Amino acid sequence: MNFRSVIRFQGVIWITLGVMMLVALIPALFYHDGGVGTLVGVGGAAILLGGIAILTTRGSHEIRLRDALFSVTCAWFSVSIVGALPYLCGGLLGITDALFESVSGFTTTGASVVPDVEAWPHAMLMWRALTHLLGGMGIVVMSVALLPLLGYGGVQLFQTEAVGPLKGKLTPQVRETARILWLIYLGLIAAGALLLWIGKMNLFDAICHSIAAIATGGFSTKNTSIGFYNSAYIDIVIIFLMLAGGTNFALHWYALRGSPVAYFKDPEFRFWMMLVASAVVIITIVNLMHQPEPFGSTLRGAAFSVTTMVSTTGFVTVDFDNWTFAPKFILLMFLFTGSCAGSTCGSIKMFRWLVAVKAARLQMRKNLHPQAIMPLRVGGSTVPDEVVKSILLFIVTYIGMVALGAWGLMLTGLDFETAITGTAACAAGCGPGMGALGALETYAPISAVAKFILMLEMLLGRLEIFSLIVIFTRGFWHP
Repeated sequence: MNFRSVIRFQGVIWITLGVMMLVALIPALFYHDGGVGTLVGVGGAAILLGGIAILTTRGSHEIRLRDALFSVTCAWFSVSIVGALPYLCGGLLGITDALFESVSGFTTTGASVVPDVEAWPHAMLMWRALTHLLGGMGIVVMSVALLPLLGYGGVQLFQTEAVGPLKGKLTPQVRETARILWLIYLGLIAAGALLLWIGKMNLFDAICHSIAAIATGGFSTKNTSIGFYNSAYIDIVIIFLMLAGGTNFALHWYALRGSPVAYFKDPEFRFWMMLVASAVVIITIVNLMHQPEPFGSTLRGAAFSVTTMVSTTGFVTVDFDNWTFAPKFILLMFLFTGSCAGSTCGSIKMFRWLVAVKAARLQMRKNLHPQAIMPLRVGGSTVPDEVVKSILLFIVTYIGMVALGAWGLMLTGLDFETAITGTAACAAGCGPGMGALGALETYAPISAVAKFILMLEMLLGRLEIFSLIVIFTRGFWHP
């Protein structure tokens, strides 16, 4: 293990965090409601510590696979700790709650322990939003663009942290690919903020909500989330932003280069849109049968709730805990699907489910024709058997992780519905569950043990399980 390269990379991460904390001070220039001293102190300390780490590890250090895995894991733990310090030092939250809010922010989960977020200083709310911004595309991907300047390449780090399988290389150079992804990401956030601002949302809230929507995070500046605005226009804009965040960013790149049909040529995107549309129709019909409300508001509530769950964003406009079991079950299932690979969303991802469905169909055909050679194809490309096996293994492991986490929560005294949906939501990076952790509730009342279980679920889900678990195996340290 090349610990010098690991420490040097952590230095880059700490400096990035420190700079972003200083950026979070901008709203304080207009609102003058506190948080300045805390962010300056913590941000300055992070920059100083990062500078020392870089200066004391000079030299060329090529990152190998083990170094990359260890660096990424250390980065997620260290950003969670450093990111919690403004909440803790500012006296806003205790140790456990500050760490929970930080982990939730960076993993873009959006599960909050803050009962009255509207009472927080705007600078702290901006920092809270920036944790989504950094975690959405991946703070490691952003740093990859800087690694060659520090003396080593970032290919292994990019492959470890990149937001899912890209549809081919965007550019020959990894650093250029990371830069393009971040430009698209920031461009979507800027466009979203402008559209929300046009919709009579003030500029600060528009920026924070646009960041959360594109990062598929879910932190809001309002206690009742997007439902506070009660605006059809804002709901529709947020829906499109969440869908944009849940789409493979490579498809956005192809569309910007003049090929918007790339969206509809992509089998994963079509599969995803089919499921979303079907769910919206079914939930709308069921809710109209049991809750006599105007068709327009019922359709809007269904569309928003489906999109927020399938994109693992976690915004809410209606309390779906009041729905009947059938539509709630559909929302629960979406916590196990997520959106597209190569997006900012969490959970298992539609690509894996598409492969699993095709593998099941192929197996049925092979039962009828055992001698036939029938490769599994997705979008005209053959998926090797080893990839299919790894995908199925991941799905089984993921579901097992959620089940184990739910069992742990039930041991702390939570009921089954709260435990299973809360764990599924945190593992998927969504936020709201059901029951005691429902759409309009916070995670503040649960025990410290339950919060640590959910923090582990967030990190395992964000790192897709194996990247975190592998560093605790004997083979990792003694190859």
